[in-house]
Amino acid sequence: MREASGEGDDATLGSTVDNFARARLIGTNVQTGNIQGGFHLHPGTTPPTPPVPRQLPAPPLTFTNRDEELDQLDEWFHHSPTGPLLVVITGIGGIGKTALALRWLSLHRNGLRDGQLFVDLNGFAPVGVAAKPSDVLGGFLRALGVFPENLPATLADRASLYRSLTADSSLAIFLDNARTAAQVRPLLPASPHSIALVTSRWRLGGLALDGARFLDVVPLEDDASVDLLSKAVGARVNQEPDPAQELARLCAGLPIALSLLSARLSDRPGWPLSRVVRELHDERRRLSSLASEDDLSLKAVFDLSYRTLPPELARAARLLALHPGPAFGLEAATALLGTDRDDALHQVTELVRVNLLHEDVPERFRFHDLVRIDAAERAEAEDPVEERDEAHRRVLNWYLERTIAADLVVRPTRVRVGPGYQNARDAEPGFNSRNEALAWLGLERSALFAAVRLATSKGWGSLVWQFCEALWSVFLQYRPYSDWIASHRSAIDAARRERDPLAEARMRCQLAAAYLDLERFGDAEGEGRVALRLAREIGHPPTESTALEQLGVAAWGRGDLPLALDHLRRSVVISEARNQTRAVAMRRRQIGQVLVALDRCEEAVQELTTARDMLVGVGDQLGEARVLTSLGAAHFRAGDTDRATALLERAVAILTEHGTPFFEAEARVELGEVAAATGDLTTAHEHWTTAERYYRRWGNPLAERLRHRMGWETDDVRQDPS
Repeated sequence: MREASGEGDDATLGSTVDNFARARLIGTNVQTGNIQGGFHLHPGTTPPTPPVPRQLPAPPLTFTNRDEELDQLDEWFHHSPTGPLLVVITGIGGIGKTALALRWLSLHRNGLRDGQLFVDLNGFAPVGVAAKPSDVLGGFLRALGVFPENLPATLADRASLYRSLTADSSLAIFLDNARTAAQVRPLLPASPHSIALVTSRWRLGGLALDGARFLDVVPLEDDASVDLLSKAVGARVNQEPDPAQELARLCAGLPIALSLLSARLSDRPGWPLSRVVRELHDERRRLSSLASEDDLSLKAVFDLSYRTLPPELARAARLLALHPGPAFGLEAATALLGTDRDDALHQVTELVRVNLLHEDVPERFRFHDLVRIDAAERAEAEDPVEERDEAHRRVLNWYLERTIAADLVVRPTRVRVGPGYQNARDAEPGFNSRNEALAWLGLERSALFAAVRLATSKGWGSLVWQFCEALWSVFLQYRPYSDWIASHRSAIDAARRERDPLAEARMRCQLAAAYLDLERFGDAEGEGRVALRLAREIGHPPTESTALEQLGVAAWGRGDLPLALDHLRRSVVISEARNQTRAVAMRRRQIGQVLVALDRCEEAVQELTTARDMLVGVGDQLGEARVLTSLGAAHFRAGDTDRATALLERAVAILTEHGTPFFEAEARVELGEVAAATGDLTTAHEHWTTAERYYRRWGNPLAERLRHRMGWETDDVRQDPS
């Protein structure tokens, strides 16, 4: 460059100053400082064109089942508005964010002609190591052809030059492991033909102001996890399909966990998968088992996220991991944290933002399973046992109060003995309707059973049996026999340790009901006899009546019909003396059923009609429908199929409306019998098929009986269409 001087102090008119600048020429523009006088350009030798940057790491060799995410990126890429496309890919550490980005970019490298820039921003590395935007821009500018001696000194100047150099480019910018929006903004390209992909464990919602699209990466489904394992370790997965499925479940859809597991299996080719399954089943060893010899481990991955949390959020993560069950609502979180609702909402919202929690639906949260295990281990290591126990008691007490409130709405007339019921009766109803209460119980069912197990493990016996009493509606609605039996055995042991014979008797009655469903009549009679003895010793007539009822049903099941009638009639006498109308009506229903079995159908119809009228009188529509089922069966056995059909169809309609599938199944079995007797086998099979599906779902032995009735082979269980 030859410059003619002006009239400055250091130049004379007509003198010349020769300056030489080496830089990359951008079109016809020249960027300079102050210019005085005229100037002329005399380009020297054209510097070499810088190579197109190709900075992306290699895409993963094993990659599976991210088609939905890849399709979404394609959609945004091909239909992006004016301006560069910015996508923030978020998810917990180890979920596969980087792998997804590299996979998509490798598929589109030819469509971005000016190359790719890549940087690991180290946003979640130990304090002080995170990449600075100014340093990153220096590297990007050098990759774009700027010589080191010509790099601007300040962040603002580097960002300005970067925008100029990329203004017309078609570039892919991959910013991995970002922590803040401020770390990202200066690195965004200017060209509408470019794309910037950002990965972060945090959501970086501030980038929405820059037009960002957000893509949440979720855990892999079990089948995709098995596919990833198969690609890594080969035929062993096909040779042991069931253990492979269980390994996939234990890794909880986390690709890094699957990768660490694959590396371990590859190092031990002689190990059967079932051996590793046994090892990972122990939650206390699972995280330590998922590690490699080069110090890569899940705990290290999770530690990078945890150490960035302020103390309040770190404590919140630890306490929330103590929750009994995989998912929880805001109220349960409030109880665990021991704070008010607004503060709890703030804390869980922050944990969602940093991807340590996932919000399934508004104000409903869950940990990734392996993140929960890690946080719970940290709680055990960092928080005093007294603080952990206080958190557990707070959340268990909250769940118990809420379950009692729901139970009172679903079954308002049932006898209860738990101390929490009196306070609940004096309080405002916790639910507006029976359906609302049932919906909450269904939503929280897993957490409630886990609460019983937690109280059992802590030795808090009173809570154990009180939960079992309050969960009666759940047991009847869903028939979860395994949890039903296990929880009540624990409750009986707890009541005995606390020397509470009434609680023990009530729990034995509830356990006997499960045995009756499963046709374990001897076990039911064993529980009923002890409950009857205890009820008589302490003088509690309602429990004595219930025990007699269950002894009667057990005798009926064994075929001793006269003994069944005796027990049931003595139960009626006790309940009548206490003006328990509903209890009397339901015992009369059972007496009617036994009379039908004795072929005394006329007496049965009279008994059942009385029971129905009593329930209509107290407005118990659900109880009425159950009696209609028995009454319809009695009319059918008496030969009146038309009357039987009308009663049974009415019963099905009411029971379906109330959402009580177990009782609905009872009515459909009888409707099927009536239809079959009249030659309508199509209708019979429709009713039996629906009933069989319900019974099979619960593991009830009636399912097998129905399959035989319909001519199915026992092992030819049809798939549940629901």
